[in-house]
Amino acid sequence: CEGTTGNVWILGDIFMRAAQDISISATAGVATISGYSGVDVASQAGNVEITSHGLPGTDAAVEITGQTGVTITSVQSDVTISSAADFNVDAEGAVGITSTGAACRDTAGALVPAYTTETDCEANAGHTWTGIAMSALAGDITFSAPSGEASIEASSVDITSTGADVAMTAAGQLS
Repeated sequence: CEGTTGNVWILGDIFMRAAQDISISATAGVATISGYSGVDVASQAGNVEITSHGLPGTDAAVEITGQTGVTITSVQSDVTISSAADFNVDAEGAVGITSTGAACRDTAGALVPAYTTETDCEANAGHTWTGIAMSALAGDITFSAPSGEASIEASSVDITSTGADVAMTAAGQLS
């Protein structure tokens, strides 16, 4: 180990340093990185990417599994999750989506970062101060609770149809 320039063995630890890239690969089999009390993967000046390049026709998913949970956190910017196909969220318990802040959106739903307060935002016709926005660029948005209730509760509720009628149907009394 120490016979090669840049390699150091210190009290059982291994430190690898390189002026350029470091690669760990397995040409046949699995490359495993594990740590008894944790594994850190960090980048000081760029992205951290985890990519699976499977052979055509094979299942080459990237899986992130946590025995007691998985947390994805961004401390300075957005978290974006995108999918080339469907995106599913499944839970054995409840699913919660909470916004502790809001942003200005125009009539098309696009962000308007120039307005940073609710007053400035809503002074513009059609702009709204939005905490959670949902949109379907194709198809419908459906809320369903086959064995429970679906409710919308707020100090003010607006339901607007821009292309057709608004229909409300109840199995019992509609009030």
